[in-house]
Amino acid sequence: MRLRKLGFTLVELLVVIAIIGVLVSLLLPAVSAAREAALRTQCANNLKNIGLAMINYHDSSKKFPLGAVCVNNTCATTSNFRDASPTFWGTTWVISILPQMEQQPLFSLWNSSVGYATQKQVTGTPLQILKCPSDLTVDPAVDPDGNIGTFDKGNYGLNFGAGSANENGNSGNLAGPDDKPTWTQQAYNILSKNRGMASLRDTSGMPSNVGLNDFLDGASNSVMVGEMLRFNKSDDCRGCWGKALGAAISGYTRGNPQVDGPSGIATPNVKAQGIWRDAPVHCSESATLGDPDMECQGSSGDGLGGNAMRSKHPGGVQAVYGDGRVQLLNNSIDKFVYRAMLSIQGREATANAQ
Repeated sequence: MRLRKLGFTLVELLVVIAIIGVLVSLLLPAVSAAREAALRTQCANNLKNIGLAMINYHDSSKKFPLGAVCVNNTCATTSNFRDASPTFWGTTWVISILPQMEQQPLFSLWNSSVGYATQKQVTGTPLQILKCPSDLTVDPAVDPDGNIGTFDKGNYGLNFGAGSANENGNSGNLAGPDDKPTWTQQAYNILSKNRGMASLRDTSGMPSNVGLNDFLDGASNSVMVGEMLRFNKSDDCRGCWGKALGAAISGYTRGNPQVDGPSGIATPNVKAQGIWRDAPVHCSESATLGDPDMECQGSSGDGLGGNAMRSKHPGGVQAVYGDGRVQLLNNSIDKFVYRAMLSIQGREATANAQ
């Protein structure tokens, strides 16, 4: 009787390899999805802790922090938001809540009476709580637009309202905090105010902030801090939490609320083209060379400009609301509902938005 040799034939081996290949191809999407779910949860935890830090700051100060503080009250209406010499802007909203984020030693190094140039030990310190792990790793911004300093970049921006973050007071484009674009009457059956969490230059010419009593729409209906993306160029300051308007989001970016109307609203992860490009105060202007979804056009901030809410999460962006809860906002969210979430005094009934 012939003995059968042990082992696989070549055909059997190839079949086994093919089966393993199919199984791996089936498993990889599930592994990737599970990994992204874990990263998104970590990002949500970051936002939750930032929200708690903001609320704890409010408990002691009775107001949420200013977007940025005027140094020695030099924020004249003629100064821009790029903070070119002489120094205009100092303590940002993130620097204000460093103690509430367990960063008291870093906060103790900060001198609120001077600008950024000599304080890169604060503004350049990487803070993991401010970074969404789903986003790419980026280098800090160095001397953007000639502003001497080093600035770490985060993924979370303060909500500057349903108008433009870079608005210089209120004007004909109706992008300021107290402005009410005329088209909102038809959308909400009421003229709806743009006001968000802060303004660098209010109608008085000075920065303004809000407290919980100012949330006329309800804290649970109002975005406090939302996600934004960074770009890996040293002259691009999107996400620079230690710089005025570096970590900011708003309803409009390059669009004009009065001219472009609701079509100009930069909804979550909108394609960065035309009026939906980011328009921060410090922008590389050549972001399209590396990432078409991160197009930008710099704005010194005298009427229009801001950053859209963007993320690397499939399907949407995350935000923490005034009551501390974190929610994913779907990319397909109705633009009227989205705008209502960015205004805290719009008095819109979002459930009835058209």
